[in-house]
Amino acid sequence: GSSRGSSVSDSGDDGRCDDSGSSEEEEEKSTSSSSAHLDSQIRNDIASFEDSIRESLQCTEVKYRGSFMQTERTMYQPAHVDYDYPILQEYGKRLFLAFFPLTEEGAFLQLWQDYDPTTAVTTTAEVEEEVRSSKHEGKKTTTTIQEGTVVYIPRGKMFIVPSDTIHGGGFKRGHGGNLRFHLYIDVEDDANKDSSSSSSIKDGAAVIEEDDDDGSGAQRRTKKKETNDIALLDHPMNKYTERHDRRRELCERFVDAEGLEGLMGKFFDV
Repeated sequence: GSSRGSSVSDSGDDGRCDDSGSSEEEEEKSTSSSSAHLDSQIRNDIASFEDSIRESLQCTEVKYRGSFMQTERTMYQPAHVDYDYPILQEYGKRLFLAFFPLTEEGAFLQLWQDYDPTTAVTTTAEVEEEVRSSKHEGKKTTTTIQEGTVVYIPRGKMFIVPSDTIHGGGFKRGHGGNLRFHLYIDVEDDANKDSSSSSSIKDGAAVIEEDDDDGSGAQRRTKKKETNDIALLDHPMNKYTERHDRRRELCERFVDAEGLEGLMGKFFDV
């Protein structure tokens, strides 16, 4: 018998040629054509995906990274944010989170809104001073319990939220474990930069311009910081503690939605 991939058969003495070589070449051309078509389709899908992000966030330049997530069994994740507080305070307005399901099961996410400006993840300088004054005077801040809101994200939709959004996952409904993609997005666009700060990004480093000590503003000095626009997407880390008191957990104030526990094993799989 002939050996596939060889153009001449050694099975007989009559010198007959084997056509398997040309057949394999045609197969390789077909495979190459299919691969090129798939590559083109993937590139088009990526371009369409990025365009949808730009349109949603009304920006011209985006950088992003992400990871696949799948839930083995329902275990409601405690309230948290995805970046450390100094990152959120300085760069939060240019960072976003996005979630989109990859199966017909869709995906679930629990969200919380912090209505207290003295404990919010990102605050103004005035609120910062109020918090410092309260601590100095020995005042106790009022703890307001906030219940979560569970949202459902259907397949074909992408859910984008600000980077300081307090949230939690851990929901499973269906055999696929609600396979989804979690994105960290960095928006580089003048319209989305913090207008209240004279911070700019140059040569991969954050440059903060500040007035001289005399306050005249006639001369300015620059301070380079280690954090840069590329590294921002390398810094996501789940933070479960309060911003102003790392001894306290966010879940002490941000509790599960009413009735959520009763859905365990009935609506959500365990």
